[in-house]
Amino acid sequence: MRFIRELTISSLGFLIGRAAGKTLIVSALMVLVGSLHSVGVAQSTLEPGLAAPLQYVTGATSEASLIPVTADFNGDGVTDIAVTNLTNSSVSILFGLSNGSFQAPVNYMVGYGPYGIAAADLNGDGKPDLAVVNGGDGTVSILLNQGGGVFQSSPTHTYSVGKVPYGVSAGDFNKDGFLDLVVTNNSDKTLSVLPGKGDGTFGVASTYATGDYPIGTAVGDLNNDGFPDIVVWNVRANTVGVFLNDTHGQFLPQTTYATGVDPYGVAIGDFNGDGSNDLAVANLGANTVSVLLNNGTGAFLPQVSYSANTEPSSILARDMNGDGIQDLIVTNFANSAIGILLGRRDGTFLPVSAYQAAAAPYAAVVGDFNGDGRQDVATTSFSTKYLSVELQTSFGPATKLGFLTQPSSAPVGGSIGTVSVAIEDAAGNTVTSINGTKNVTLTLVSNPAGAMFLNETHSGSAVGGVFTISGLSINEAGTNDTIVASATSLTSASSNPFNITAATQTTKPTHRK
Repeated sequence: MRFIRELTISSLGFLIGRAAGKTLIVSALMVLVGSLHSVGVAQSTLEPGLAAPLQYVTGATSEASLIPVTADFNGDGVTDIAVTNLTNSSVSILFGLSNGSFQAPVNYMVGYGPYGIAAADLNGDGKPDLAVVNGGDGTVSILLNQGGGVFQSSPTHTYSVGKVPYGVSAGDFNKDGFLDLVVTNNSDKTLSVLPGKGDGTFGVASTYATGDYPIGTAVGDLNNDGFPDIVVWNVRANTVGVFLNDTHGQFLPQTTYATGVDPYGVAIGDFNGDGSNDLAVANLGANTVSVLLNNGTGAFLPQVSYSANTEPSSILARDMNGDGIQDLIVTNFANSAIGILLGRRDGTFLPVSAYQAAAAPYAAVVGDFNGDGRQDVATTSFSTKYLSVELQTSFGPATKLGFLTQPSSAPVGGSIGTVSVAIEDAAGNTVTSINGTKNVTLTLVSNPAGAMFLNETHSGSAVGGVFTISGLSINEAGTNDTIVASATSLTSASSNPFNITAATQTTKPTHRK
């Protein structure tokens, strides 16, 4: 097995890493259903756009800010992020600002060695609360939102589960209107299901056997009976385990399905449009993604594997390019990349495309952080204390032209200033991937007719989706002149009107003799 990274935290008594029998402790919430950034291949209706990452310090003292989760914790309509800090037993909440930036973290102490985290309204007051699993002491910490994004300084409730819990998810398993919790217990090879009471407290846990080394858990209705089922990934067994709900909030014994080597995350989504949820698995040791299609009853067909770059450590499912088809996104831990596989609607996927990410991306969340209607991405880094936020700059296919800089009024022969024309998608976003492949021509529409540009070239190629020209001048006076920008297969655009004034005549004074 390829070595990833080894970090011994002696005070916690467990190891993070994988080599010669060591196993990387991976995200407890590797089902991160969200959207990253679109890619420009085949069926894509969007082009790639990923701004340089902006880094924000979390509450981690040195490294190992691990699992992020999003919610609007303070009710201001802007997405916030919470993240677990393994080495100092805390959770950080970074409140979002409307421009896509984040405030300094507010930190809350939890149990020993926090790992997985879930955000959900656990007491029915309409505010998102937090459930955090603590791998070092075998507990789940409940932090109830007091309003305005303020949580109590210490966990509201703490519950014992199995040994070395990693993953946590929420779901109303018995359909009583109250959210329950499911936790994976790594050392015990079990699941703990804690029934919610609706007030932020939980009843006695039920326990179910899993495979070897269960890391994470995902929740979704897999057999179309209206009740949420559970999926776990068993790393050392190279399987996923499916626990079907018996419709009373209890679960049938797991049915296992083969994956690739070292399954490190699962995404649930309907990949072939048949109305049933399928599974996609990130196989860290095999450098692949396994897709298991649902036969409609909660049973799954044998895996179909796709290359997923180097060591995919988490996976998400979301329609990223606006075509109504679920796509797959993986974080590539070893080579600091994001891999994207576009869906084809029939349950198959296009080859992976790789995009550079922040160093050693560990787990990711998505949300519209700056309110522009596009999904942005935030990632944790296994080896740092930073949360990296990358704002979406994706755009659709080029459909039209638009003026970025308008011509200005000038005298005959004088410059009308710098004129810039953008190649745009339907939403008005500049298609920055166009470089030298699209020629833009400017045509003068004068009033009265007949005026012309003097002697300047008034066409050229767009660079970064923009054609810019300076120093244009016009040979005759006119009122409410306009410039029309045109390009093959794109809708033309007209500038704002401008005036060209007659040159001022200077008359020499006469002297009477």
